[in-house]
Amino acid sequence: MYKASQQLIDILLSNGFKEHTSSSCPEHWDLLQEKGFYDPQSVKRDLRFRRLTIFFNYINICIRYNSAAYYKTTYKLLESEIKSLILFTKLPTSLRTFLKHHNVYPTGIIEYIEKYNDEDLAALPSRSRETIKHLKQLL
Repeated sequence: MYKASQQLIDILLSNGFKEHTSSSCPEHWDLLQEKGFYDPQSVKRDLRFRRLTIFFNYINICIRYNSAAYYKTTYKLLESEIKSLILFTKLPTSLRTFLKHHNVYPTGIIEYIEKYNDEDLAALPSRSRETIKHLKQLL
């Protein structure tokens, strides 16, 4: 389980997310620079990967994808959700589009993939079956 922390920020930054705090919350960016370290109790952060935003609203983690509204607000992320976010950053556009059309959010990719056993896969159309098999291999 991961809460708002420098460790979580570092994981996301090392996997393709970019810091946007300086433009979205300049007063918090200045505070972060002044303090020299991230304190989730007093500083907001804004990380983005394309149209995926992870906004650290102090201790709350707010996630938005392809929308102005946050689809998830929490104070902790499970390891599977972090792995899903990292997998999301590695996927080609076609696979991200497939997941979007199946209403799978970036934090739910692992859960979505793991729910399909071989029997369930056999019942799917061939294109979906092959895509899910490919996603399983990427894990």
